[in-house]
Amino acid sequence: MQKVVEPVMLKVPEQWVIHANQIKLAKEKPIGSGNFADVYRGTFTKKNKQKIAAIKIIRKNERKTKEETVTITEEELTCLAEMNNEAMIMSLLKHQNVTEFYGISSEQMVMIVMEYCAGGSLDVHLQLQKGAITTCERVQYMVEISSGMRYLEKKKVIHRDLAARNILISCRGHLKVADFGLSLSPNVTNAKNNARNVPVRWMAPETLKANAEFSTKSDVWSFGVVCYEIFNYGVKPWPEKPVKWVATQIRKNRMTKMPTRMPRTLRELVTTCHNPKPGERPTFSRLNGHLIYMQNIRFGPPASEKFTLNKPKQVVRTKLVEADLTDTLLIELEHISKAADKRTETLMHTVSTAQDREISLRSVRDLPTPGAPAGTSNFLLKKTSSEALNENDEDNKEKDDEKTLVVTKETIEEMDPTDREK
Repeated sequence: MQKVVEPVMLKVPEQWVIHANQIKLAKEKPIGSGNFADVYRGTFTKKNKQKIAAIKIIRKNERKTKEETVTITEEELTCLAEMNNEAMIMSLLKHQNVTEFYGISSEQMVMIVMEYCAGGSLDVHLQLQKGAITTCERVQYMVEISSGMRYLEKKKVIHRDLAARNILISCRGHLKVADFGLSLSPNVTNAKNNARNVPVRWMAPETLKANAEFSTKSDVWSFGVVCYEIFNYGVKPWPEKPVKWVATQIRKNRMTKMPTRMPRTLRELVTTCHNPKPGERPTFSRLNGHLIYMQNIRFGPPASEKFTLNKPKQVVRTKLVEADLTDTLLIELEHISKAADKRTETLMHTVSTAQDREISLRSVRDLPTPGAPAGTSNFLLKKTSSEALNENDEDNKEKDDEKTLVVTKETIEEMDPTDREK
C-alpha cells in the first residue's frame, strides 16, 4: 500500500543541521546496510575543518503518480521516523562509549552524519579473532559496553536493540554503543513504542508479550546476551533455531547457558541479567561497578598494544580514561557494604528489654577500633585473593577470612586501575 505524503521535515535543533554541500561521500561501497538505509564513509566540513564521518542515507526509492506527487511506502515512512528518532536521541548524548553525533541534513535526501568507527562491528571482530582474544580483554569489552549503557541509563534512554552487531570499534580502539533507531527517550516525543525490528534472541520475556514492556531492565537482559556473544566467539544464542522456537524458550525463562570458557565469577554476574523479574535485575551502574571491581582484583586489562582491537586497519588502541571511576567503585562498595552490614546484624545479640541495652563482647569486636583513621566505615571488606575468584571451586580449599581491609577514602582511591599498573 502506498500513500501520498508531504516532504518529511526533521525537527532537529538548528545547531545540528548540516547543509548538503558540506558533505562528501567516498566513492566506494557502503560500509553498512539496513532495510531502507545504507551507511557510507565520507567527510563533512564545519568551521573550515574537514572531518571523516559515517553517513547514513535513506535509499532513494521514490515513485511518482500521474499527478506528479511523490509517494512513499509505509515501510519507508517507518524508516524515516526511525532516522528522525535516531538523530533526535543522539543529539542528546555525549559519552566516550557512545557513537558521537555530528549532525543531520535533509535538503536533498535524509542523511545522518556521525562518528566513523574504522574497526567495524564487535560481532565480526569476535568471529575473526576467536580464541586470540584473552579473557581479560573480553572483560574490558564488558566494562566499556556497560559504561556506555550506564550513561544511557542515567539519561533515561532505552536502547531496545543492544547486540554485539550494534557495538562499534572506534579508530582509537574503544567500543561504542551505536544504532539508536529503535531507542526511547522521555525527551523525544516522536519515538514509537513498538518492537517491529527488534531481534528476538536479544529480547527480554516482558518485551515478547502482547503489551510489550520496554525499560532499562530489558536492556540489561540484552546486555547479558551480548556477554554471551563476547565469550562465544561472536555466535548468537541458538543460531540454528527458528525465531518462534527461540521466543517460546525466552518466555518460559529457558535461557541458554553461558559458555564454559567464561570464568565462574563472571557467569554468576551475567546470569543475574536474565532474572525473569525485571525489578530484580541489576542496574547498569551496579554491573559496571562490579565489573570494574572484579577487573581490579583479577581481570586487569592488557597493555593497549596487546589488544586484538588493533588488528583492523586504521585502528590504534589508546588508553581509555574512566572519568567517573571513583563514583563507579563507590556504587559497588556501597553494595558490598550493605551485604556486610546484614552479616554483622546476625552477630548482634537481641536486646531483651529497654533497660538492658548492653552490647555483647562479640559485637564490640566488630566495631571499628578507637584509633581508626577518619572516614573509616563501620564494616570490613574481605580482601579477595585471586584464588578466591578462581572459577574452579576445587582449588578454593584455603579461605582468607582472617585477611581484612578497612575501607576508607584512601583505600578506595588506591583501587584506581592507573595506580595498580604502576
